[in-house]
Amino acid sequence: PGSPWDAHVVLRGIFTEAKQTLTIVDAYANGTIFSMLVGQPLDALRVEILCSRYAAAVAAEGRTFKTQHNLGSLEVRQAADFHDRFIIIDGASCVHVGASIKDAGRTAFMVSRVEDPANLAAILQTLQHSWAAATPVA
Repeated sequence: PGSPWDAHVVLRGIFTEAKQTLTIVDAYANGTIFSMLVGQPLDALRVEILCSRYAAAVAAEGRTFKTQHNLGSLEVRQAADFHDRFIIIDGASCVHVGASIKDAGRTAFMVSRVEDPANLAAILQTLQHSWAAATPVA
């Protein structure tokens, strides 16, 4: 608790691992995500954000971000299928984040890699179905 900057640095480091696709699942995501993308190569990166509560605001901020930064592509979809937060790197690696990215470090939380193959496959499959059924946000 009380370490929002440290949390920001850790999460930003995880974001930089993505070379093709960065998928963020966070029901309460906000524009904090975009500040974590600054300073890394973005031209070939596809960013997908599955959120719920602030989806329209995230999409609007994403469009503004994209006009200034050379982001390959961005898509925001709205669904309330997940309670936990996940960062999926290149469709193959998964990080579980115990707090909303916007609140990370305010209180105690955990960031952990999903290493168990069965759990990883289940998360990726659930995300694929949720993404397909989610509402695209313009």
